[in-house]
Amino acid sequence: MSIARAFNNEGGTGGGGGGGASGTQKTQDFSSELNGSKTSFVISESFSSNSVRVYYNGVRQSGSSVTETASGFTISFAAPQSGESLIADYNSTS
Repeated sequence: MSIARAFNNEGGTGGGGGGGASGTQKTQDFSSELNGSKTSFVISESFSSNSVRVYYNGVRQSGSSVTETASGFTISFAAPQSGESLIADYNSTS
């Protein structure tokens, strides 16, 4: 028997879908935009409020290190360098 999804959107195993929103889950890779100074990123389509989850070099960022904006998100940690990885998952409303 396989497990389709072991963790919810908050990284835990409790009930609820997390994110508090419906829609199709999408992923956008911002790695090609990293230059050592950029800290604000725009998601290419409309998304549900409170649904953005950011991963820096494969580690999910949470709390005050990521702030969701109307068009995407900003990060408060050191700006990622070229060659590093920054990926966002979100619930699309498009």
